[in-house]
Amino acid sequence: MRVVSVLSVSHPAIWSEVESVVPLAPFTEGVLDATRRIVGPEFARDAAPVLTKRGLAPLIRFARRAPVLDPPTPPAAPLPRVVVNLWGHVWRHQQAGQVLGSRVWDPEGDAPLVDALVGAELIVPVVGELPPRAGAYRVVGPAPAEPPFDPSDAVMPAPDDLDAPPHGAVALLHDMASLAAALLHHPVRMTHAGTPDVAAARRVGARLASPPLAERGKLADDPRWDRAMRGLSLLGAVRTEPIERSLLLDPHLEEMLAGTVGDAADRLVRRLVEPDLHPLLPLVRAAIAAASGQALDEVVLADLVFEQAREVLYRPWRRDGVAWYPFPHGDPTRPFDRDGFDAMEARHLRDVLRVLHRLGLIRRSPGVIAPTHDGLSWAGVDLTEHAPIWIGSDLELIVPPESVTPWERFQIERLAVCLARDVVDRYRLDRRGVAQWLATHEIDEALALLDRRARVVPSTVRESLRAWADGALRLVLTHGVVVDPD
Repeated sequence: MRVVSVLSVSHPAIWSEVESVVPLAPFTEGVLDATRRIVGPEFARDAAPVLTKRGLAPLIRFARRAPVLDPPTPPAAPLPRVVVNLWGHVWRHQQAGQVLGSRVWDPEGDAPLVDALVGAELIVPVVGELPPRAGAYRVVGPAPAEPPFDPSDAVMPAPDDLDAPPHGAVALLHDMASLAAALLHHPVRMTHAGTPDVAAARRVGARLASPPLAERGKLADDPRWDRAMRGLSLLGAVRTEPIERSLLLDPHLEEMLAGTVGDAADRLVRRLVEPDLHPLLPLVRAAIAAASGQALDEVVLADLVFEQAREVLYRPWRRDGVAWYPFPHGDPTRPFDRDGFDAMEARHLRDVLRVLHRLGLIRRSPGVIAPTHDGLSWAGVDLTEHAPIWIGSDLELIVPPESVTPWERFQIERLAVCLARDVVDRYRLDRRGVAQWLATHEIDEALALLDRRARVVPSTVRESLRAWADGALRLVLTHGVVVDPD
């Protein structure tokens, strides 16, 4: 197998049209069939610009590959409960598919349980120089079920002095999706001061229907899009190419926005919460879901975590019958008791709640938290009756609030240019948007998106999209195609 670039045409007769501008023989490395040829990297550098000047610009696409699914594993023999409990603890504490034994379990007291996980092929040791069971392990087993947690005793009526929710996380995710789509249409270069160059920022502002940005070309002049840019940077979705200083979008951005509103919000939360505190998030989500329309007593919530999920963050090390907080680099200093919980886990719980408050997922008053509408979405509680989008025969889209997910917003703004943003957002499908979409997707996927969110897609819209796609696909250069070796 080898990876190549393939030049293709929608009809063999188009080859003569291309050859009249650029001879293809110097660039051709092989012929796959009547409409496809393997070309070398020099084609994109030397021939494509010439074709573009003569009105034959090839559509640049990137080959898509089906995800590789792991083969189904036969059911294993049931593990003892103590081993299952450790497996859940390991899974919750993994980072990038690995755990460090000295931070996750007691290398001495838990040694038999760790060996049982290795024997069950749930974890695999990584060869290192640390003592046995204290080093790194790869986590390869399937996710275990979340342990039960009942937060109902912490639920209380919402007080009158809850603060006003700040700018919400869901609105931020939608703005990040809109800005990312605009950056795909209008790539920008960053100045040495770390800001987009003015001319490119103006084009992005026009695409976003932002008069301040379109007029002055400075993100700081429009707090909404400045916040969205900082959000993309926080998620690691944009980076600056060091030589040309062009702003590049992460190819996995769609995965960051994928799924429900709650899925996308959870990825944002996990990026802001310290990785070591991620095991607390399922407990907090369960509590917020239970408090739908009401509030939670913070002290009672901490008590419930102590009673029902005592080892969610730390697994104690036991020596001479006494439980201690882990001490991988010295002697034990803090007993694993209620005082230790109040000093450690309760403080960590407050840290998580502060992040949720900054994101607008909860409201606060002294000792009390209450979920916002965005917070309930993050917790998996959907209280919204999603209005359909409207599509006119003139190719205009009207998108009501909360009618699409952040991922769907990203796709719509790739396909269409924004006309206005208000209570509802107005877009118009255009040829350039369809061509940009086809770089990574098929036109049937665009129509499926519209069918899913609109009550009716006019036939004129379908015909226009397919006609634009046919025009864009007359000449295509696809990178990353896997072919069998000769």
